Amino acid sequence: MSRDIEQTIQEAEDAIANLDEIVENRLTEAEQKMKKGIVKGVIWIFITIAIYFIWGTTWFFWVSFSLNVLTVLGVIFGKVMIVKARKKMLKDDEK
Repeated sequence: MSRDIEQTIQEAEDAIANLDEIVENRLTEAEQKMKKGIVKGVIWIFITIAIYFIWGTTWFFWVSFSLNVLTVLGVIFGKVMIVKARKKMLKDDEK
C-alpha cells in the first residue's frame, strides 16, 4: 500500500511540474492564433474597402467593415489578456 501511495505522490509531483510547461505551450499556441486572426481581420478590412470602391455598395461596406473591425478589436483584446496572464504566471513563479 505504501508503494502505491509513493507512486501516486510521484505522479502528482510530475504532473504539477509539467503544468507550467503545458500552460506555456497553450499560451504560445493562443498567441500564434491571435496573430493569424489579426492578419485575417486586416485582410478582410482591405477586401471590404476594395469591394466598396469597385461596386459602391454602402450597406455592405458598413456592415462588413464594422464586423471586421470588431473582430480585429476582439482579437487584440484576447492578445492583451494573454499577455496579462503570462505576466501573472511569471509573477507567481517568482513567489
